[in-house]
Amino acid sequence: MEEQNLTAEQKKFLNECENEFKDRYTEKDSEFIKTKNMKKKDPPILDPWYSRNTRNDHRRDRRYSDKRYRHRYHGPYK
Repeated sequence: MEEQNLTAEQKKFLNECENEFKDRYTEKDSEFIKTKNMKKKDPPILDPWYSRNTRNDHRRDRRYSDKRYRHRYHGPYK
C-alpha cells in the first residue's frame, strides 16, 4: 500500500506497527532467539516404514484368478 493513499489514521497505525515490530526476528527479539537456538528434535523412526507388502503379491486380489471375470483382464476365457 502506498503511503500517499493512506488517511492520517492509517499512517498513524502504520507508524505504530513499524515501531512495535521493528526488532522482530532480530537478536533483540528474545522469543525468536530462544526458538532459533532450540535443539532440533530427531525425526521419529517408523519400523516398518513401508505400508504395503514389499513383494508383488497379486494372489490376494481375487479378480485376477476368478474364471468369471478373467476375460476382463486376460481376454476371453477358452
